Amino acid sequence: MSQIAPQILEHQTNGTMAGVVLDKERPKEKVKLGSYIINAEMPPGVHGTNAAAYPMGYGLFMATGADEYLLAGNNLLLTFTPDTPGPRIAGLSAHEAGRFDSKGRWVVAQLIGGDDSMITSDPPADQSGSGVRLGFGERAIQRVKLYRYR
Repeated sequence: MSQIAPQILEHQTNGTMAGVVLDKERPKEKVKLGSYIINAEMPPGVHGTNAAAYPMGYGLFMATGADEYLLAGNNLLLTFTPDTPGPRIAGLSAHEAGRFDSKGRWVVAQLIGGDDSMITSDPPADQSGSGVRLGFGERAIQRVKLYRYR
């Protein structure tokens, strides 16, 4: 988390940051941030069971621009639901995993798309099947840009 300390300092005072901590008693949470609701949940366990593979998931989310988010955490599945007038489904137009270098510049380690960002084949009516997977046993930092459609 020390990599994103400058971003945390920037966003904590202007209302553009939120976070979640999930466990088996609270496996899902919705967070309003920017023009979207972030739907956070723990991933299913091994072999598709409902038990989580890890006992806890956590994340910090920052709205970095119009339809843009910086996401950091571990053991979470995230989807986005628009929370303003307009098309009701959100999709990922850009999705990157990476890190910040010693000068605070974003360094892309992986461009993510297609099957890598598909988390459900039967999404709710107001969500796409595309989403973000954070971690699964290791911390992750990802950036996404969203778009809306019907």
